[in-house]
Amino acid sequence: MLGSNIFNLLAIMGVVSVVRPLAVPGRIVAFDLWAMVGVTVAFVGLALLARRIGRSMAMVFLVIYVGYVVALFTGISALGLAHTG
Repeated sequence: MLGSNIFNLLAIMGVVSVVRPLAVPGRIVAFDLWAMVGVTVAFVGLALLARRIGRSMAMVFLVIYVGYVVALFTGISALGLAHTG
């Protein structure tokens, strides 16, 4: 079910962007994209090295996620810039 939701999201956005290009706000490129890439690299590296993700590592990723959400709502970013809009 998760795979079909991701496919639907990406397929719809792909078709729409072919018809009319979508603008990506600079805030997403400056903070959100790099946060997502960093967590993805960390997760894949951990999955390849550990082969098992226990509760302690799950808690680490949960704390990272909560920190990310707090950063989004408070306007704090890794670059020290406040989000504008």
